[in-house]
Amino acid sequence: MGGKLPAGFPGQLTWDDIPIAMILTDENGLVKGWNSAAEKILPTGNRMDRPLKELLQSKESNLTMVLKRDGFHGFLHLWLASEVPVPTQEAIAIAADMAHEIRNPLGSIELFASLLHKSLTRPGDVRRVEQILSSVRLINERITGLIEAIKKRSVRRETFSLTGLLKEMVGPSELCESFLVFNADPEEVWVIGDEKMIRQMFLSVMIGLLSSIPEEGRLEIKVTLNQSDGKQFGEVDFRAIHSKDFLPVSDMVKNLPLPVLHHVAQLHDGSVRLEANRITISLPVER
Repeated sequence: MGGKLPAGFPGQLTWDDIPIAMILTDENGLVKGWNSAAEKILPTGNRMDRPLKELLQSKESNLTMVLKRDGFHGFLHLWLASEVPVPTQEAIAIAADMAHEIRNPLGSIELFASLLHKSLTRPGDVRRVEQILSSVRLINERITGLIEAIKKRSVRRETFSLTGLLKEMVGPSELCESFLVFNADPEEVWVIGDEKMIRQMFLSVMIGLLSSIPEEGRLEIKVTLNQSDGKQFGEVDFRAIHSKDFLPVSDMVKNLPLPVLHHVAQLHDGSVRLEANRITISLPVER
């Protein structure tokens, strides 16, 4: 392995493309690799197979993740240290992509764990799922802090299928069939925007709404193509149903990060509308 981290990061990235100090240790805390940014905080001399705590006595990592890959079990430690040079705009974009690559799967895990939590009755199983949810939320908070620590970058403008994105997020799954109802126009709806950012927004909405719906309730999601002021928009409607009645929007928004949703929609020239028993997110379609 040498003094570098192993290859094979998601996408076409290498570990040295990441402008964040990253050090790999085994389960015993012995250093097994590092990237170029970590050179700025590591002491000179022999580093391999030495205890990380011995090398960096006063520098606590901002984030530590368990790493299990190709038979290796250990930890990946990340630093946002002042000693690391200010990254370039290209490096900032790579780091932001890395953070989203981690956070989007976490959102999916939280969503399905929330669905599973609703279907369990045995106290022991409920506690285990609650532990999963707690751990996922803690990691997500740290990743959010990581993103905030990286300089803000502009929103990507790319065309993607809004219909396909929601279909992928919703299922198929027996759990989803129990708590989620998905409908879409026959014709696929294509919109313009940052797909990763939009995915994270929808995950936040779905998780927040599912946590607000009483037991035996369900969430309805519908994708349509509409027109307003001469412009076409792809729209996603969210409605919560309990005992054949639609929940009022005042109950639906209790666990939603509304300021964040409005901000993300505005960045994409879209909007978030709150109606009597419906939440609608609009995004501009492909031009």
